[in-house]
Amino acid sequence: MVITSGVAWTADRLIDNDRHGLTLNDVIHDGVPGFTGDSVPSTEACGDRRGCVEAITGDGVSLYRFDTLDHARQDVIYSDADFYRSDRFVLEFDGTLTAEQRYQLLQAVEGAWTGSDD
Repeated sequence: MVITSGVAWTADRLIDNDRHGLTLNDVIHDGVPGFTGDSVPSTEACGDRRGCVEAITGDGVSLYRFDTLDHARQDVIYSDADFYRSDRFVLEFDGTLTAEQRYQLLQAVEGAWTGSDD
């Protein structure tokens, strides 16, 4: 049992190592559509979303970070919202961002995984 748990823990860290420590501060910065330099993530912004560890609401979009990939998936599986999920991050749009702004925001989120926004 201990060996199995240890193997599972190690595999999780090896497979997800570059993503595990990312926070919303790694994604949100000046120039990212919907958010300003004054935007600050908080646990209170999560509301009652299960497994949400931090969230931030901007102009036209809310961004949530979950403790596990499974919780992020559960958050969107029955959602009627206009959303985009990237690993443990869930973006929920209210329809006011332009297509170009959405594209730039998605580039910032996806770029956080690789260290660049392209």
